[in-house]
Amino acid sequence: MREISTRGSLLDIQPGQDVYVGDDVYIVEEIHKGGMALVALLARRNINPEKLSYWLPRNIAIKLPLSRADSLSSELKKWSLMFHGNIAQLNEILLSKKDGLVAVSERREGSLREIIRSKVVFREDEAYQVIRSCAEALYYSYSTHSVLHLDVKPENILFGKRKFVSGASTSPMIFNRSFIFAASFLVTDWGISSSKLNSSESKYEDKWLETNNNGGTIPYMAPERYLKGWRSSPASDIFSIAMMWLELLCGRLPFNSASDIPHQILSGEYYSTATDMLNKASIRPKVQNVILDFITPNPNKRTHNWEQAIKKIRPSFLQSLFA
Repeated sequence: MREISTRGSLLDIQPGQDVYVGDDVYIVEEIHKGGMALVALLARRNINPEKLSYWLPRNIAIKLPLSRADSLSSELKKWSLMFHGNIAQLNEILLSKKDGLVAVSERREGSLREIIRSKVVFREDEAYQVIRSCAEALYYSYSTHSVLHLDVKPENILFGKRKFVSGASTSPMIFNRSFIFAASFLVTDWGISSSKLNSSESKYEDKWLETNNNGGTIPYMAPERYLKGWRSSPASDIFSIAMMWLELLCGRLPFNSASDIPHQILSGEYYSTATDMLNKASIRPKVQNVILDFITPNPNKRTHNWEQAIKKIRPSFLQSLFA
């Protein structure tokens, strides 16, 4: 395992500071702090081909926990299993003597949240392009590794160019229709992901299964995740991806105020708001039906397994959606 180091702690790094990854020198360009981890975007300083490492790209993102009491080990075990075209790949695990394990992935242009902020609404085919990419990733993670993401939101969907272009682009990013169809969308951040059985009805029998049921980002969390004793299931991630789909099409989430979102979710008020929003946006009935099915308050009445959900999202179903 290679070492990563800098002056002082990585948790205190600032833009413009050097970070050493093995024999390579990187400069810190951006820093983002979430609730549990710090993510820094780095660009390689030394461009001597004889000294460059083969396995790391020129621009990388590093992730480490904000507290030494926390660890990336659980996330890294799951992330290291993920090899899919719509999942941001874990390139390497580094060791910092001061800060513990550090995850390294290839740096991407930005997140879906940035595109949402720059566009008022997405066309139906544009939104489908994004949602299908994310759904394929989540279907893979669960069907292959029994891993639920549990924090699906625009901030955790990265975008990048489908073809590698050497060097940084100096032109501003233009989020138009051609961009959406030329970009790749990648699921990232497995920090609160969990391995679960495929059941939305089972009660908790082992305490460790309960750990991440109530973690996540409130506006995208399914109603059952607020209830003590309910096991998260594929229905939880399906709900979250459909809430993103709704947001892309309508420009906002189905909440009438930001102060009592948990109440609106638990009472089912969001569902009638979502129905009104989709009608007002003139979204095709067949698309509406899929989204509303995916965000049905009762997980037992919602499409609750990925085999069923993916059939409604894959291209074989697209023709009927947009016919």
